[in-house]
Amino acid sequence: MERSVSTGRYAILTALVTAGFAALVATAPVGGTLARRDILIITERPDAARVLTGQGFSLRETTRLDGVGKPLLRVTPPATGGGAAAVTRLRRALPEALIATNGTVVLTSAAPGGPVDLATASAPRPGTCGAGIRLGMIDTRVDAAHETLRTREIVRQSFLEADAVPAPVDHGTAIASLLVGDPAESIGGLLPGATLYVAEVFRRKADGSLAADLYAVLKALDWLIEQRVSVVNMSFETIENPVLSLILGKAAGEGLMLVAAAGNGGPRAAPAYPAAHPAVLAVTAVDRQARAYRYANHGSYIDFSALGVGVRTAAANGFQVQSGTSFAVPAITAAVAGLLRRGLTPDPALIRETLRGAARDLGAPGRDDVYGWGVLNVDVCAGSGGASVSTDDFVR
Repeated sequence: MERSVSTGRYAILTALVTAGFAALVATAPVGGTLARRDILIITERPDAARVLTGQGFSLRETTRLDGVGKPLLRVTPPATGGGAAAVTRLRRALPEALIATNGTVVLTSAAPGGPVDLATASAPRPGTCGAGIRLGMIDTRVDAAHETLRTREIVRQSFLEADAVPAPVDHGTAIASLLVGDPAESIGGLLPGATLYVAEVFRRKADGSLAADLYAVLKALDWLIEQRVSVVNMSFETIENPVLSLILGKAAGEGLMLVAAAGNGGPRAAPAYPAAHPAVLAVTAVDRQARAYRYANHGSYIDFSALGVGVRTAAANGFQVQSGTSFAVPAITAAVAGLLRRGLTPDPALIRETLRGAARDLGAPGRDDVYGWGVLNVDVCAGSGGASVSTDDFVR
């Protein structure tokens, strides 16, 4: 079953803190066409409106991120002097503020591998496995009417702008099926009894590619904190951003566990965020023979490996076999949720150490830049508590 909730305070202009801000917004451009030039600012300074006006900036939106206790401003620079120069000017004018560009976020999935052979689908799990667990995911829209999701408890909230063209449902539906898919259908999820909170942030760009604005991702994270989810699945990547880093740290401080894809840029790619943030568990992909996914990022930030090559998932028109670090993340998300259900403190270091003890070491002894601490196979439905972690029978 599906439920929808209203953003309430997330509506544009809801959290304006001064009349001066309102005056600025009255002249701000509308629509989603300027996202590539937007700048994000976190500041408590009461005269920020006057400073922005004096520098020629327009305030597009301001949001109070109640979950992390921070105001977030989104501004557009003047027609001339944008980009890095605009950020530099703002840093000089607001030295106490945290300022960064409104970056682009992309999905971490490869092309699908074709239709699934339902005869080889996974063995069903109890439909109540994960009952009482609240999972979060930030992704595309989800087809909640899909045969493997239509009886699941799914709460959806869009963080897209009014003029945005939503991304297709394929990626989000695939991730949702891995997390909470109905075990009575062809493909069941790891925690079919859990409630899944879906933050929809990805849009289709004019060139046909899919992307999300960092601003939407930050609002989505804040919403998930307020929904009291235990862990968030993030199958996407972007570059390092100080505003993102601050919010990730604040979210972790609120007890939100974060799990993200390592990235599909290849072995020589730069670290992908949010996976590379210390508060986030980074997941890379392997196949059923525990061979590393050829397009996966390598690096010192990799924590664990999970099956992400040749994975059976739901898709917009049925089912598909897909590959990418995106599809490895739900396995670790489920494992973390199971540990939290057992009463472990939501501390990234503690969760890493606990999962490390259950991982099967691969590659160089100990942690390495390809596999992290090793591969994990989660069976969160085993035992009366439904929260064990195992490596049995993963490679077959």
